[in-house]
Amino acid sequence: MTLDLQSKTRKRTIRLFVVLAVLLVAVTVSAALLFAVGFNSSDDKNAGPDRDQSASNAPAPGPSSDAEEGAVEDPEEGYIDPEVWVKLPGGAAKTGPFKLPVKFPHTPEGAASMAASSIRTAWTWDPKKLEAGLRAYAVKSVRADAIKAVDDGIVGNRRATGLDDSGAIPDGATLTAWPIGVQWTATDTNTVELFTLTRVTYTPGKGKKSTTKLVVNPAQAVWESGDWKTEPATPSQPLPKAGDLGTDAFNTHGWKAIQEGERR
Repeated sequence: MTLDLQSKTRKRTIRLFVVLAVLLVAVTVSAALLFAVGFNSSDDKNAGPDRDQSASNAPAPGPSSDAEEGAVEDPEEGYIDPEVWVKLPGGAAKTGPFKLPVKFPHTPEGAASMAASSIRTAWTWDPKKLEAGLRAYAVKSVRADAIKAVDDGIVGNRRATGLDDSGAIPDGATLTAWPIGVQWTATDTNTVELFTLTRVTYTPGKGKKSTTKLVVNPAQAVWESGDWKTEPATPSQPLPKAGDLGTDAFNTHGWKAIQEGERR
C-alpha cells in the first residue's frame, strides 16, 4: 500500500510539473486537471490559494499547484517606476533546436534567469518546444517522466487559453509569456527558492479577444551538472501577490523588475 501511494504521488508530481498553469481560466479546466490545483480568480485576487500539501508544487517549466493569477489593470495614477531592478545574466551557451540558453552563472541571478527562460518555453502550444524546455531545464530525476507527459501539458495549455484539445492552431491565435518580476531566497550556494511574476497574453484566434493575466509561479532551482535546473518542491513561504509592472502593487508586494540583456 505504501509503495502504491508513493507511486501515485510521484505520478501526480510529474503531471503537475508538466501541465502548465491551467488555472488561468477556471471554466476551461477539466476536473481531471484540478485535482491538486489551487488558484486565485481575477475577481478575488487577494484570496489565498488553496494548498494541497500531499503533492509537490511545480517549478518552471511546468505548472504550479499554488500558482496565483490576476487580471491586468492599468494604473489609475500613471506609471510608477519599480523600486528595484535586477539584471538577469544570459546563458553562456545554447542548446537544442530552439537554441535555448543554458550554462547560467552560479549565482541567484543566474538561477532566476534560468527560471525565466524555462517559463517562456513552457507557455506554448508546441509539444516540441515544451519537450525542449524540459530537456534543458528539468532536473535529471524527473526529466524522462516529465517528457512522457508533454502531450498532457499541451492539452492543459490549450484549454487554459481557449483552444480545443487538439487540431490545428487557429489563424491569428497567439500565446506569449513575458516574465516581469522575480523574488528569491538562496538556501545555500546550490539551491535557490524563486517566485517569478509573468505576464501571459493569449488570443485564441483571429477576431477573438486578447487576454492578459498575471501569473505567479514558484520554482526551486538547484545546481546540477554545472548548471541551474528546476525540481518539484514545496515553497517554504506563501506565494507573493501579483502586481503589474508600473503599478504600486508591484513594489508593495516585493517584486524586483527583470532586466534581461538590453531589455528593460
